[in-house]
Amino acid sequence: MTGVAAGTATITAASEGKSGTFAVTITPAPVASVTVSGPSTSVVKGATLQLTAVTKDAGGNTLTGRTIVWSSSATTITTVDAATGLVTGVAGGRRRSSPRAREWPARSRSP
Repeated sequence: MTGVAAGTATITAASEGKSGTFAVTITPAPVASVTVSGPSTSVVKGATLQLTAVTKDAGGNTLTGRTIVWSSSATTITTVDAATGLVTGVAGGRRRSSPRAREWPARSRSP
C-alpha cells in the first residue's frame, strides 16, 4: 500500500465471495528541516529582500503545500511579512528572519 494523499481510506480484500476490510489513515510527513535562501544577506534601509523557504522531511525529500510563517528577531532592524517572507530594512544592524512550517515544529535561521 502506498499513501498518495492525506486522509482516510478503507482497503478491501476479497476472495471467493468473502471479504475483509482494513481502515487506514494517511498523515502528512512531518517537516524535519526548513532551508531559507535569498538573493543577498543584506538589505538597505527602506529596501526589500524576498526570502524563500523549502521544507523537507527526514529523508531529505521536498515537502510541498506547507504553510510557512515568517518572523524577524529584530523588528527595529528588519521586518518580514509573516505570509510572504518579504524582508524590509528598517535600520542599520544585523537581522535574523526565521520561517516556520505551520503545524509542524521546524526552525531554521537565515545567515
